[in-house]
Amino acid sequence: MATPVHSESARAVLLAAARTSPVASRMAMRFTEMGCRVAAVYPSKAHPLASTKAVQGRYHYGAIDPVGSLLTAIAESGAEVVVPCDGMAVRHLHALFASLPTSPEGTAFAKVIERSLGDPAGYLLVDSRHEIQVAARAEGLNAVESFAIGKATDPETIAQTLPFPWIVKTDYSWGESGRRTVHNLKEAREFIRRAGRSPSLGMVAKQLVVNGDRAALEEWLHAKQPGLSAQPPLTGKQANTVTACWKGTVLAQISMEAMATDGENGPSTTVRILENEEMVRTVRRMADRLGLNGFHCFDFVITAESGRAWLTEFNAHCAEATHLNAGAGHDPIGAFCRKWLGSVPEGISTPHPGPVVAYFPNAWAANPDDPILNTGSFDIPAGEPEFVEHVRRLIRSGRKFERFQSGISSPFQGKRG
Repeated sequence: MATPVHSESARAVLLAAARTSPVASRMAMRFTEMGCRVAAVYPSKAHPLASTKAVQGRYHYGAIDPVGSLLTAIAESGAEVVVPCDGMAVRHLHALFASLPTSPEGTAFAKVIERSLGDPAGYLLVDSRHEIQVAARAEGLNAVESFAIGKATDPETIAQTLPFPWIVKTDYSWGESGRRTVHNLKEAREFIRRAGRSPSLGMVAKQLVVNGDRAALEEWLHAKQPGLSAQPPLTGKQANTVTACWKGTVLAQISMEAMATDGENGPSTTVRILENEEMVRTVRRMADRLGLNGFHCFDFVITAESGRAWLTEFNAHCAEATHLNAGAGHDPIGAFCRKWLGSVPEGISTPHPGPVVAYFPNAWAANPDDPILNTGSFDIPAGEPEFVEHVRRLIRSGRKFERFQSGISSPFQGKRG
């Protein structure tokens, strides 16, 4: 796979990654193929972005002043577009937008954020899992009903309308830490109580020492009560759609259903690309409703009984599949760059072979001996061996820490005092 030669005049994109995840690195590789100059802001040298050859400008994502870190990175990189790679980066970009002065300089930075995320009028909806579901249902779309949890709507009140079990979610959450299936009021209250705490020192220590990830430290320092909501669970296949949008129009999308996941609420390890008109219709309506720009991910459940696709969640950032080229109309980064840049190098990115995708590192982490890893379905960046080894080393280190932690009585389980 060829890599374009960049000039000083190449248009700059900034990847913002508060959490340690390979997603941002895969985005960097594709943007470089499209002829962009790629900069990245991330927490530490342990982040996969530190080992990614595609990154040309590197900036520190600080835990003490993360919003200031973003502003510095945007200013010094000259980025025209900022791509948030996790929910925390979205939250910081929204906070930065709200803090900008109405000076010419502040207006220029505001335009960068609008070009990156879309219409600011939609930011309040984007910040709430509950409000997104309400907005989708108001549009007449298939969206799972959501119940906001707060002082006026405590679990006992909700239980009068919504029978158990529930899926309880927190805003800006990721993986199993941000959602839980609860079967009674006791379990619901326990999850809500834990969600209101700042992260334990044990979690902060792991993220810092093992992963070099300062996101948990930032949460610990600037702890805020997250938004909470409850949904009824649906029986069916997990699915999602990743998109590239421009002024509320979907430029390209890839829809897929999960074939295997890492645990009940864990990330997908293997997916199958599919065509689902109901998912496409929902995504297009919501992109227009929110005035979206940039890269986004819509989560669905395709129910076993009816086969209908129900929206369960929206995330205003890129996800595992966003970097993929699945052919015409299904290449989010290629489509976005053509719209933004006007022209991009032709024939650089080869479409993924076939409908099955085994994600790196998810599929390898779940089962290093899985036969699918020896096929073209395994989406591993062969041209970035340092990145591949870096990610594998992070996973091994994390497992060793978990085994160590499970063998002792940790003194770090309490709330920060």
